[in-house]
Amino acid sequence: MSRIALVKSSNGKIDYVISVRDDQWQCSCVGWTRHVPRKDCKHIRGCKDVSNEKKSKLTINWTDYGLKHYVMNAEQRKAQAAKAAKEARERKKYEAQIARRRIKDRKEAEARAKKHVAERLKREAEEKVLAEKRAIEEKAAAKKKLLEDAENNHDSRQRFRLLEMD
Repeated sequence: MSRIALVKSSNGKIDYVISVRDDQWQCSCVGWTRHVPRKDCKHIRGCKDVSNEKKSKLTINWTDYGLKHYVMNAEQRKAQAAKAAKEARERKKYEAQIARRRIKDRKEAEARAKKHVAERLKREAEEKVLAEKRAIEEKAAAKKKLLEDAENNHDSRQRFRLLEMD
């Protein structure tokens, strides 16, 4: 005998068809149809659990014409809806926290980058001033050496030219 059941997806938007013939289970979900070798999907496992009379939140009714229906009482539906709403609120809260953290991290990174650039510019300016100072000192030392050499050699023309360069 062949039995057919209609199973809701986990989000409740899609119906999958479960069939059983000679203890061979089949499902119309992607997880079962697109995998070889075939393993029982969660829909088949759920139906087997209920068929084997294991404890389940849902009750399966196999009808004579082959359709299985999940029967939930009003309290179960209300509890499931409340749980889904709570999870959605928590997910939204968590995503908002993540977004705030990312914004904070980005601002901190921008501040660090600005500080780094300012420090680098300051350091470069100080190095430039030191380099100019060294160049002036080296030029003065070289000129002083040339003047000393001119005096030692008694070369007044050379000395005169060096003094005119100022």
